[in-house]
Amino acid sequence: MIDAVAADGLVDRTPPATLVVSELISLMVDDGKVETCYINPHFSTVVLERLHRIYNNLASVSGEGSAKQMGKADVERWLTIINGKVGRGTEFRNAAKFMGWAPPTELEESGDESRNTSNKSDKKEERPPIVIPDDGILTLDDFVAVYLSELREGKFWGSEYKD
Repeated sequence: MIDAVAADGLVDRTPPATLVVSELISLMVDDGKVETCYINPHFSTVVLERLHRIYNNLASVSGEGSAKQMGKADVERWLTIINGKVGRGTEFRNAAKFMGWAPPTELEESGDESRNTSNKSDKKEERPPIVIPDDGILTLDDFVAVYLSELREGKFWGSEYKD
């Protein structure tokens, strides 16, 4: 076997860094088969148990019975832990939607129906910011669904956090 860098005549050049990572798919997916894990994957029992434990450690809002739920402050703390800050990542966008955020309708965006819209094409359309609703709740099922969405998008690393 020949080193690709050496074979290209670049022996004077430092070879690129090699990234060695753990294989996560077979540990995270229900059936553990790498061949089928991208076709409607489901979390393994071990991953579900960890997600439940993480959720329970973060949740501080009283819910039904003795169960705790994640409110806005809990979700912001979680997002800061996993993404460095609130406002970035698909976890943030999906959590906000589960907690009740919805983009404004076209009528809400325009404000006044009678307003002149002839300059609409001149301005760059700005999307309204996604926010976590003040009174929103992220349930355990929603929390798992956020990570399941990551898994189904093929972002296995997005679900591999130590609890």
